[in-house]
Amino acid sequence: STLLKDTKPPFRLSYIGNMYRYNETGGGKQREFTQAGIELMGPNNSSADAQVISIAIDSALVCKIEDIQVSLGNVEFFKGLTEEWCINKDQVKQLLKLIDGKETVALEDYSKNLGLSENAREVLLKMTSSYGTYDLIDEMKRLVSNTRSLTALDNLEEVLDILSDMDLLKYVSLDLGMLQSLDYYTGIIFKGFTYGLGFPLFSGGRYDNVAGEFGRNLPAT
Repeated sequence: STLLKDTKPPFRLSYIGNMYRYNETGGGKQREFTQAGIELMGPNNSSADAQVISIAIDSALVCKIEDIQVSLGNVEFFKGLTEEWCINKDQVKQLLKLIDGKETVALEDYSKNLGLSENAREVLLKMTSSYGTYDLIDEMKRLVSNTRSLTALDNLEEVLDILSDMDLLKYVSLDLGMLQSLDYYTGIIFKGFTYGLGFPLFSGGRYDNVAGEFGRNLPAT
C-alpha cells in the first residue's frame, strides 16, 4: 500500500524475523520467537489460496517434517449461516464459543433456544465433530441454502482439487468449526499440525480487507 503503491500486482512477498506477542505463553510458546511467512497479494481466487497452502506443506516436507496434518476452513461459511439464520452479534459470539470448545450438548441446547431449524442444528453439530474432504462438502451442501456459505464450500472444493492435482490431498482435511479471527480473515483459513508440537507449525488464510486500511484495495492470502 506504500512502497509498492504504483506497482502492478500480483506481489509475492516473504519475510523472516523475530516476533513478539505478549499474551502467547504456555504450550511450548515463547513471547519472542522467529517467524517466517509469505504473502500472495493481488489474486482473489482458489488457485492463490491453494498456492500458499501448498508452499506451507512443501516447506514442512523440505524440513523433513512428514507427519503433518493441515486443517482447512472458510470463515465465509459461518458468516453466511449467521445471515441465513438472522442471529445477532451476541448470539454469534456465544455460538463461536460453543463451537470452538466443541461443546456439543450445550450447542444443541442453545440452538434450540434460538429456535433454529433441525437442518441448522445438524450443521452446527457437524461443524464441531465432522472432518473429511469432499464428503463433508457434499453433506453441507445438502444442509445449507444461502449463497455465501455455498460459495465458501465451492472455494474449499476448488482448493482441494488443486491440492489433489499436486498430490498433497493426503495431508489435508476440512474443519469447518475452525473460526478464529472472523473480523480479520475473509475466506479460507488453515493450520498445519505435527506430532510433538503443542501449537500449529504454520497457519494463515485470506485477508482481503487489510491493505485497504492503508489506502490500496488488494486481496491477499
